[in-house]
Amino acid sequence: MMRENLNRKDEESDAHAAMARMWAFAISAALIVGLAACGDVITTTASPAEPGHDGEESHGGESREADHADDGHAGGEHAEGEEEEIEISPEIQERFGIVVSPARPGPVAVTIDLPGEIRPDPDRIVHVKPRFPGTVTRVQKHVGDTVEAGETLAVIESSQALAPYVVKAAIDGVVIEEHAPIGEAVNTSHSLFTVADTSEVWVVLQVPTSDIRRVTKNDPVEILLPGSSEGKRGTIFFVNPVVDEVTRTASARIVMANEGGLNPGLFVTGRVAVAREDAALSVPTSALVRDGDGWVVFVREGSEHFSEQPVEVGLRGLDHASVVSGLEPGTEVVSKGAFLVKSAAARSEMGGGHSH
Repeated sequence: MMRENLNRKDEESDAHAAMARMWAFAISAALIVGLAACGDVITTTASPAEPGHDGEESHGGESREADHADDGHAGGEHAEGEEEEIEISPEIQERFGIVVSPARPGPVAVTIDLPGEIRPDPDRIVHVKPRFPGTVTRVQKHVGDTVEAGETLAVIESSQALAPYVVKAAIDGVVIEEHAPIGEAVNTSHSLFTVADTSEVWVVLQVPTSDIRRVTKNDPVEILLPGSSEGKRGTIFFVNPVVDEVTRTASARIVMANEGGLNPGLFVTGRVAVAREDAALSVPTSALVRDGDGWVVFVREGSEHFSEQPVEVGLRGLDHASVVSGLEPGTEVVSKGAFLVKSAAARSEMGGGHSH
């Protein structure tokens, strides 16, 4: 009986392992579906380490001991003496915009993070009021509706002429406020609608008194939106020197074209570049990919081979970051398309596309 129970547990364990491999394969396939749809292939291979290196892999002069297990381990890891290699053809690199650039000395921005809020431009807000006293008989637009200049918002029955007239939008924009219940008596001081043109917005950052002298007009800034990994770039347009009595902060304003996502009322973070420092070695920030609590870059080794390289990052600016260790000057790293290369690496780690 005990042997039957053990056999049953072994069968259940094998079933769970098989199910895990199926899920891993499905996830990895989804990561490269864009490439698969084009009929191209990204492959990963496990190539033997060079003689005399005792299983260590070298990237730009830095060596790190690879963690290997016995041949009987789970799929996705490599046998001792092998290093993982990602292969992407030059055609695919060009098609998907994978670009490499050398690690080299250069300036890195010193940044500070400031809390802020997106607000409509006051000069692009219109309060729509009735021309004559009367009663609201029909409402055609509501909060959230997009309107064009001259479009009808509501119909008012005039109490003076005893005839209806229309209330129209004065500008293109979005209705952000509505105070026009049907049947309500209104007069010429009554604001029926508020229409805002949000094609251009203000981002107002709160600057603590300790940083007022550091933040100046024309400083580059990156606006980080909640739930988004990519920021939007702008420059400081105006710094108000007057400190708010309640918050004890000054305000810095950025005027930005709104191509989508800059919704008034959103709380954001503004990463302002306030100075620069020279780094002995730097890479574009777009080359950095999070790996747990650390960072990795992808190093190009030949025209179509890449490998993952952990790096220690120091100062991280808007466009470049300093590299403390992990790379040598001149090492070519993926500066655009790093996440696409990472998806190929993830596919390999989960047991798809390489041999042992």
